[in-house]
Amino acid sequence: MSLFTSLFKHGFKPDRALVLACVAVFGFTPRFSCADSELLPNHSLAHRYPAIVSVSQPQAAEAGADILRHGGDAIDAAMAIQYALGVTEPQSSGIGGGSFILVWRAQDHSAWFIDGREAAPMATTPDQFEKLTFDQASMTGLSVGVPGTVAAFQVAHTRWGNLPFSEDLQPAIVLADQGFPLGKYVSKMLADKKFQPRLNEAARAVFMPEGRPIEAGEILVQKDLARTLKLLADNPAQFYRGEIAQAIIEAQQPSRVGPGGEGRMQIQDLLRYEVRVRKPLEGQYRGYKVLTVPSPSAGGTTLLETLGMLERFPLSDQKAGYGEVSPRTWHTLIEALRLASADRLRYLGDDKQSVLPTEKLVSGTYVKSRAALITDQVLKEVSYDSFEQEKGRNTTHFSVVDHEGNIVLVTSTIDYIWGTGMMVPGWGFFLNNELTDFNLKPEGPKLGMELAPNDAAPGRRPRSSMAPTLLLKNDLPFEGLGSPGSASIISTVLQTIVRTVDFAQPLKSAVEAPRFAQTSPRDEPSFEPGWHSDVLDGLSKVGHSLKYEGRGMGSVQGLEWSPKGQPHGVADSRRDGTVIEVAVQ
Repeated sequence: MSLFTSLFKHGFKPDRALVLACVAVFGFTPRFSCADSELLPNHSLAHRYPAIVSVSQPQAAEAGADILRHGGDAIDAAMAIQYALGVTEPQSSGIGGGSFILVWRAQDHSAWFIDGREAAPMATTPDQFEKLTFDQASMTGLSVGVPGTVAAFQVAHTRWGNLPFSEDLQPAIVLADQGFPLGKYVSKMLADKKFQPRLNEAARAVFMPEGRPIEAGEILVQKDLARTLKLLADNPAQFYRGEIAQAIIEAQQPSRVGPGGEGRMQIQDLLRYEVRVRKPLEGQYRGYKVLTVPSPSAGGTTLLETLGMLERFPLSDQKAGYGEVSPRTWHTLIEALRLASADRLRYLGDDKQSVLPTEKLVSGTYVKSRAALITDQVLKEVSYDSFEQEKGRNTTHFSVVDHEGNIVLVTSTIDYIWGTGMMVPGWGFFLNNELTDFNLKPEGPKLGMELAPNDAAPGRRPRSSMAPTLLLKNDLPFEGLGSPGSASIISTVLQTIVRTVDFAQPLKSAVEAPRFAQTSPRDEPSFEPGWHSDVLDGLSKVGHSLKYEGRGMGSVQGLEWSPKGQPHGVADSRRDGTVIEVAVQ
């Protein structure tokens, strides 16, 4: 019996009436009413299938599964997973960071995107990082954006959650308060001496007691974080307006790199944070509907633009010189990604503060013109190569489907490993360094404009490449997926889709297949081990300069559906991926 199951065995049962009180949780009128009929579980569907969680970490997966076993829906399970990941994978995500949430509702086939991306404080200036290197900027309060994860999940829960907010947080509270055996992946990150200096004194006391990093299998107890989560379970508003909020402001103020690195966030920045809810971007690929994320993520737009280019090439046709083991296929993907990356760097950012040509970038006319540039040889030059790349690669992604068929895909982050490395003293969570995803040096003046789309500015949200994505076939789910990896997320999600759609591979095979990453217009793709030598030799012959890395590009946690609508979960072995299926009771 798990720790979470034992809570319910001892009388900890849902109080559905409490859901109706969630309107007042944040102390202001929320965007959505808890009286929405969609809050009620849908028992009118003709079929009920197993519920599934696919998560990068086993204890967090069990947290979501237990919530599903005891009446929670996909949103409740996603909340439990997200908060548990902040305990068990704190180097990748947590309440001090931001999240993108893609929701698909089975009852009416509606889809929603919830933007919980971090926001720049009002004192932000375009040139604030100009005198700092990335490493310097990423370790100090100047890079901390207003966290959005707590607010984003509260909005999702208010509209669709089935259990009380406090109940969804119980698994994370148990994990933090009673401890859990540290996993191999987190232990490896913690033991890396390159990243240990990032940890501030509060973090070292938790993860490196007496100067020694906690090893895999040792029990990690986080009492401060448990206290924080208990307060949020009672009233999440405290994160943005109470004593936790004040602690965030104090923690990000000191500079760790000398004058100029001081944090600029004020209480007013936390109070004015707004969760954005909108419809996802929608595109097509070889007869499949593709639902993905809009701004401030460039991941969805770039993915749709790249798929639009690839659709003009017969990637599965071996007689035409393509196919899974043909260098021509992967050359085409690399070139399409180079072209789309140039557009991402030049045109994309926060569309609430800048007019973006999103519709043009994914339109048939423009995509056709970009695809026409792809030949059998490497493009010698692709414009807009001077823009900054996102640097953080320790994001996380998880996927959930409940018994009613509702789907939640979440990509969440604190950006770089351990975020800033600045744990909030006494509260046990790390602050993000997400503002380094802005151009570290303003690009607007080079382009003859005041601000480029991804220059830092007050209230603006930095460009992301996160891309939780759902494919539909005949308006029913086909596969849902996402990945960490910063700018390489787009390459990872793209290759997985190509393998499942063009090469008809099962999702598990597509996820475990070796990957490459093409993150900029430059011709320097990076390859994991395992690629067929004929592919690599052929790419070199047409002019590609190849780089090689160890296995570990991204970590896809996904879902796929059989033609009869049966869901299956897939977890990536690149991390401690875990799939749990919860049977229909």
